[in-house]
Amino acid sequence: MKLLPLKFFLLVALAFAGAGRAQELDLLGNTRWSKSGSRLHIFATQIHNNREFGTSGSLRLQIWATEEPYDGLSDIVGFVIGTANLRPLAAGADFFNVVKRTAYRRPPAGYYFTTITLEERYSDGSWLIIDTENFDGVVNLGGFGEGVVDLTLSTTSDISFEGEVSWFAGDGRVQLFAERIHNLRSSGRSGALRVRLFAGEEAYDPAETFFAYPMATKSAGRVFPGWIEFYPPLTRFRPPPPGEWFVTITLEEYNRGWVIQDYYTFLDPRLF
Repeated sequence: MKLLPLKFFLLVALAFAGAGRAQELDLLGNTRWSKSGSRLHIFATQIHNNREFGTSGSLRLQIWATEEPYDGLSDIVGFVIGTANLRPLAAGADFFNVVKRTAYRRPPAGYYFTTITLEERYSDGSWLIIDTENFDGVVNLGGFGEGVVDLTLSTTSDISFEGEVSWFAGDGRVQLFAERIHNLRSSGRSGALRVRLFAGEEAYDPAETFFAYPMATKSAGRVFPGWIEFYPPLTRFRPPPPGEWFVTITLEEYNRGWVIQDYYTFLDPRLF
């Protein structure tokens, strides 16, 4: 999974591109795609056959996910996440307002650039890309996310993270890790502890009511004075609604209700 720079346009389930170059077969006007569950919706305002004679081969629109923007010239390298098959198009004719609903094929979880291609099938069965358009920005496919920080002991709590604290998520699972979880009390086990991962519109402020979307929760048990390494098995991960979110990891203790004892909000918002 490649982590792309976090300075991006916000593109979640919907992407747009304008098309207008002269080709033998042309994508004209706006194109877009959107994802809903296991289905992909593909739209093109107009497809025109500029040839003077003959009918095209079978056509298809494909949505590609690539690690780099497609240059429109070399072979495209990436993952096809959706295909819309079209019938042949006569010379001088058009398809207008093409709307297709097709299966979504999820690539490995990660951030991707996306491209729409108009492709024609030749008599030998091969397909050739005739026209393309890149969509702006990047999208998060598969609920990808990660963060890592090196923390010192808390100065305000005797239940504290220390050292590397990280998370790595994709395809509905997340790996949570804390190098050390300390119980700094002189005696007695802590209450039950848990580590949680949240997505919020703002960074966590302990002086404010915390409104955030819980993405993952994992028990850390009870800790005697001293420390433990927290490296549990993968746990369920539920990405927040599409958008940019601040991610906060919390260390919580149960004492007639759950209390946040330590936390960290990762500096850069993440795109989901």
